Amino acid sequence: MRLNLAKQFTLRESVYFEGVGLHSGGRAEVTLHPAPEATGIVFMKAMGRGMERFRATLDRVVDTQLATTVGNRQFRVATVEHLLSAIVGMGIDNVFVEISGEEIPVLDGSAKPFVEGIRSAGLLEQQSPRSWIKIKESVSVNDYGRRAVLLPSDEFEVSCSIYFDHRTIQDQFFHNSISARVYETEIAPSRTFGFLSEVNRLRSIGLARGGSLENAVVIGEFGVLNREGLRFEDEFVRHKVLDAIGDFSLLGYPILGQLVIDRSGHSLHHRLMMALWQSPSCWEITTEIPTSISPLYSEDSRFVSTHA
Repeated sequence: MRLNLAKQFTLRESVYFEGVGLHSGGRAEVTLHPAPEATGIVFMKAMGRGMERFRATLDRVVDTQLATTVGNRQFRVATVEHLLSAIVGMGIDNVFVEISGEEIPVLDGSAKPFVEGIRSAGLLEQQSPRSWIKIKESVSVNDYGRRAVLLPSDEFEVSCSIYFDHRTIQDQFFHNSISARVYETEIAPSRTFGFLSEVNRLRSIGLARGGSLENAVVIGEFGVLNREGLRFEDEFVRHKVLDAIGDFSLLGYPILGQLVIDRSGHSLHHRLMMALWQSPSCWEITTEIPTSISPLYSEDSRFVSTHA
């Protein structure tokens, strides 16, 4: 069935995930709960006798080293980009994200398990209209050959290019308009990746302690070490798109515009979002969407429910 893009959506029921944190190596648990209209994405954690919470927005970003960490004075949540990517990629506007620990579980290193969990829980259409952030004029940031740009477009498009000086990756490019169907099939299954030569250095500074061949594509001197190989020939650039979709969810609204990223990363994504907010003439919030935009789509009508 086709979802009404003009309306907000939440989960139909709660869904639970558990595993290890990619960087901490510690146990990580997260439960997604349905949330009322206009809630947004809200992280919450039981602390003392109460439940502390904050909304996942740009001003809550506290670290962008190899992952995105958000937080407030009470608690932080690390490596949020895969989960946020799945939430917005599947068309969810409002959700409570209850965490235990300080990091989101990495699961298999992609957003696929989160998407499967969201599918099992189902979506619920709400009554309030969905708001979008519409890009009216281009905004860009650059950093030593790395670039991130937002351009006007009547739909959400992502163009991503990467380059690594390794025979297994080198140059890769991906471009597509992002609907829920495209996200679920073309982006969500792509896994995070890293180089075997960097593992010891990363662990020495407290990162990648939970990384393994079970939750990341590991690249050795002569190629991919994972026995099952790659899920896509260009899985590396697709995962960069997955990360970007998660990071840009922190704008608080789905995007009507084209995101162009060239050798970018979490830090540059954050800088571009800051540059956008500081350029109010370049964007507007709207509830009107072009008729040309790709609808969210599910082949299984049991996935989506509507209020009576």
